Amino acid sequence: MRETNEPAVTEGNPQVTEPDKQQRKESRNMAITVPERYKQPNVSATDTAQHEEVPRHMVDTTTVPVENALPHLKLNGDIHFANVGQGTTIRPKKDGFKRWSADLAYTGQLSPEADRMASHNFIVPDYTAPSVPGEPDPTMSIDNWSDYIAYLEVKSDITSEVSEKDFIMRKIALSNEPLNNGQIVRKTHHSLPLTYSLSLRYQANKRIGLESGLQYTRLNSLFQTGEGINRIDEKQRIDYLGVPLKVSYRIWSGKHVGIYTSAGVTLEIPVKSTVTTEYILNNQPELRDSHHLDVPLQWSTGIGIGVQYNITPTIGIFAEPGVQYYIPDGSGFETYRTQHPFTITIPAGLRFTW
Repeated sequence: MRETNEPAVTEGNPQVTEPDKQQRKESRNMAITVPERYKQPNVSATDTAQHEEVPRHMVDTTTVPVENALPHLKLNGDIHFANVGQGTTIRPKKDGFKRWSADLAYTGQLSPEADRMASHNFIVPDYTAPSVPGEPDPTMSIDNWSDYIAYLEVKSDITSEVSEKDFIMRKIALSNEPLNNGQIVRKTHHSLPLTYSLSLRYQANKRIGLESGLQYTRLNSLFQTGEGINRIDEKQRIDYLGVPLKVSYRIWSGKHVGIYTSAGVTLEIPVKSTVTTEYILNNQPELRDSHHLDVPLQWSTGIGIGVQYNITPTIGIFAEPGVQYYIPDGSGFETYRTQHPFTITIPAGLRFTW
């Protein structure tokens, strides 16, 4: 058998010579420099993977410090560059202000409740004047209790009947005839309006916003004709559903406090308008009737300045004092607004911003 100098190899336990071990050790310690045209993304400068051999004259042996290996990148927001490419989405910087807000408010009034006392006239059918076909029935105006008592007597003679209402009105007239020199006097009391609103504002830019919504307003009035225990009480109620349209301008805005001004118009639609009349004898209502009032639309304009305090980044409280002018509607109905066409209002409430 021919002898050989090759080392014997045992199955399962290969023998490695000392020169082979030294060669492998040197291979592990040798850094491979890759030219620019062969570099691949995300390949570390110390990558020891096997690459295609490149001619020596094409190898870039320039030493680059580690701190200058990558340019300094400043990203929008708190995103670390090490997280880029690991599921992190880089979003463009926002405008820096919230676009939408919703207000829930109650509007108070600085003007006092309206009270006044004035002479009053009863407008009644004139039974002594001849009627003209095609023309409205003639009427007459009575401004004192004595003339009104005489009118009731003439009416009963002509109609040959006395209604329950006429019987009660005669007692009220006889009770009030000695008072106020016999003049018919009417006391008027207008309660402060009750207004609740829900509005939505769109902030077009950092300064200008547009606002609209719905507001509910109730006007209550009490008219009292006669004095003492025998009188006539009329309770008037008008409910409006309004649609405001306003423009706001942000004057200054801080972390917690903001100041702005606003101006606009409001259209109010009457949804319920009634008057209930009670005929009182001895402080007890003896007769009651109610009827509907044909109230027209109500237009108004206003201007104000507001202050907002932010409790949280999305919830704040605000107050927006201003002046509101109610345009006369020409209806002749007496309300708080006819007595105070220029009114100082103070809307206040909660504001939700997003």
